[in-house]
Amino acid sequence: MGAAYPNSAMADGGDTWEPVPSAGKPQATCLAAPGDGWVSVGATVAHTPDGGRTWMAAYTPALPAQPTVATGILACGPGWAWVAYTGETLPGTAPELVVATGDRGRAWRAVLGRGLYDPAGTVPTLAQAFLNAFVARSARTAFALTVCGPCSAPPEVMATTDGGRTWRTAPIPGARGVAAASFPDALHGFVTTVAVTSGGPVFGTADGGRTWRQVYPPAAPPGSRA
Repeated sequence: MGAAYPNSAMADGGDTWEPVPSAGKPQATCLAAPGDGWVSVGATVAHTPDGGRTWMAAYTPALPAQPTVATGILACGPGWAWVAYTGETLPGTAPELVVATGDRGRAWRAVLGRGLYDPAGTVPTLAQAFLNAFVARSARTAFALTVCGPCSAPPEVMATTDGGRTWRTAPIPGARGVAAASFPDALHGFVTTVAVTSGGPVFGTADGGRTWRQVYPPAAPPGSRA
């Protein structure tokens, strides 16, 4: 890929940094291992095997037109990567797409889709209209957090343990929007929610997203007075 916008790379724990070339302004980056990294530029995801000295275009979604898209989320590890496309393509639309690779980008598979990204309805559909957060723990385990936008339904968490071939869905009762999510392993996770005018409570799971409870601030015990 041509050099048009610099990323930065380091090989000494952050004591020094050097620019590395990429084509365009990166939107998301992920380092899978020393020297093995990914960057998204517009609709294209590129891979470097040598610490950013060279880049190769690895994936661009096939769309009926050439809209403006955003690859807002990258998750990766040794040999694998997940890419979540989140952004408007046409006025009034907000299609979403998640793709995955398990062979360093040689082959990609759509694992979640909606709207123009999946007009034939051939991949699993997002539980709700918008993808607000996406976290992957391995090539097989990932979590997608969806919201319905202006409606009052709680956010829903989609979880997969087979590389996105199948997904199970569970709501986060009592939550509204989703601000951020973190899953240190396949069972435990935290989701920061949003309230109408400010930040909302944090919810946690210990069973892979099947059930959720408020963990911060601590919920008042039954029968207590505010």
